[in-house]
Amino acid sequence: MSAQTDVSSLKPRARNWPWWQMIAVFLIVLGAKMIVIDRFGSDIPYWDQWNKQGDLILDPWLERGSAWETLPVPHSEHRIIPTLLLNVVLVLTNGQWDGRLESIVNAGLHALIVAVAVGALLRYFRAGVSSLLAAGLTLAVILPLGYENILSGFQSQFYIMMGLSLFCMYGMLCRPALSGLWWSGWLAGAVALVSMGSGFLAGVVVMMCAGLFFVSRWGNRRDALLTLIAGAVLAGIGAWLRAPAPWHDYLHAQSIQIFITYLLKCLAWPWVTTPWLAFLFWTPWLLFIGRWIWTRHASDDRFARLILAGGLWVAAQAAAVAYHRSADGGETPASRYGDVFLMGLFFSGAALLELVREQQSAGRRIKDGLAGAWVGVFLVGLWMGLVSVWGHLLPGWRDNMRACERNLQAYLATHDLAHLERGPIPFPVASELKRIIDKPTIGPIMPSSIRPPLPLSAASPEQKPFTEARILPLAYRKVIELAPGEHWESAVVSPSSGWWKIETTGDVGTAGATFEMVSAATGKVLAKIRPTKIPRGEWRAAYVPAPSEPAILKAQLAAPGQILGFSEPIEMAAGSYWAWQLCRQGKWFVLLGLGLWIGREVWDYRRRRAERYVSRIN
Repeated sequence: MSAQTDVSSLKPRARNWPWWQMIAVFLIVLGAKMIVIDRFGSDIPYWDQWNKQGDLILDPWLERGSAWETLPVPHSEHRIIPTLLLNVVLVLTNGQWDGRLESIVNAGLHALIVAVAVGALLRYFRAGVSSLLAAGLTLAVILPLGYENILSGFQSQFYIMMGLSLFCMYGMLCRPALSGLWWSGWLAGAVALVSMGSGFLAGVVVMMCAGLFFVSRWGNRRDALLTLIAGAVLAGIGAWLRAPAPWHDYLHAQSIQIFITYLLKCLAWPWVTTPWLAFLFWTPWLLFIGRWIWTRHASDDRFARLILAGGLWVAAQAAAVAYHRSADGGETPASRYGDVFLMGLFFSGAALLELVREQQSAGRRIKDGLAGAWVGVFLVGLWMGLVSVWGHLLPGWRDNMRACERNLQAYLATHDLAHLERGPIPFPVASELKRIIDKPTIGPIMPSSIRPPLPLSAASPEQKPFTEARILPLAYRKVIELAPGEHWESAVVSPSSGWWKIETTGDVGTAGATFEMVSAATGKVLAKIRPTKIPRGEWRAAYVPAPSEPAILKAQLAAPGQILGFSEPIEMAAGSYWAWQLCRQGKWFVLLGLGLWIGREVWDYRRRRAERYVSRIN
């Protein structure tokens, strides 16, 4: 970059955002994550959510309508105010504490970040580079290597911090100082400070890059100086907000060697067991930045600034993880950090493609071969990670959460601590989990998978009563099984909101086996209660809207040789129901996104071909 270059002169290559491609990427990423949530997820809160979100935030908020005094309280080394506010809003609007709903919102946040990144690529940079990067980034993101962030509703902090940090670096380093986007970037950096403990690193990187531009007299020195000061302010506030967690000191790196080895594991993601590959993956970034600093020239100055800042930011994040979580160095980085480390490969891959594109014909074949090898090693790493995650880690997570659901369901039905003590449970201490669940504000908002059923009583004592179910899926719930010719009618049920989940068995939904919800006032049928498939000899759930007026449940079995059984209903909030239904449609989101992407590529290809034909004629 020449000494006369000004940030304000960095113009986009295209005027309009590529909305079709952005929508396509958003749908693909969101759909892929919903597939994982549907197959392996759960609606129960997990681990730190119980004490931080439930005990310190939801309890005072639901009790007295405010928890502002506990929102800024550190969570270990982190302040996670945006995550807590987001989840509180979801609980208050939904009426139940639903981890699946939180996970879908988190998936939408990540999909939005990736879609905006792809849009920026296609808008600002050359078509060949941007298309390859967009496809590679989308492929890497849709694979569930960072499954902890996908399946835990508490992990939006990673996506919020990442999105805010990237926007902060873009706004402050690629836009003129004191412009609207520059100030927006600074505000994003300020919010990132209370999004995660490492949120201050965006300010540190801005300060370092602006300092380099100022000292080297690159661009407008006034802009660089103002950005340097603003970045230093962010970094200083971040240092002041730092929250020490001495109980985690045992997790800190125990030696310089352990720190460096663990850092290389982070930078070698997804090859976390082969740390030396970090040198391979990050060599393109080092070469591109080294050449840019030495020659002060790049085909696109905004591109170079983002590559520099983005790579430094990911490396700083990896260093923070290596210092705070490497312990004795025996473990590999947790999957929840993978989404951040992926961005490092994104920036290094961008540098690689730009280096290859700018090479002259001499030696081009060799350079293309080396680039192909880099991509090949990365893709093999993704495949190996996917095999391990999909074949072992995700099924293990699902089985553990199902066992946690059964134990929590048993405790809420009996309030016997033994059900929590025998484990597994989604919290480290059974007695502490009991204390949180027993709070009068927390028990009523439990998710549908573990909450006790609504008790139903017969309209008259002569009718068949409910009996305790003896099979595992219906443990601690009462059921009725009717014989041919029997009729059952409930007492009047009060109106409520949301949906009801009722387990059914037998021939419900066939001729002669009717199960309905009717108005207590008019006798009008409000809903026919039956599952999507006739259950026959198994139990299948039927979902019906909760009655909006006083209602009666009626069941009748007329045909001989048939059976009809049903359980007491479980309340399911409307948001929880639609989140569950949305997850089941994940594959259609992916297919729709692929269709939009391919259709737009075909359209652009035909348009470019027509333009070339017209230019040859003229």
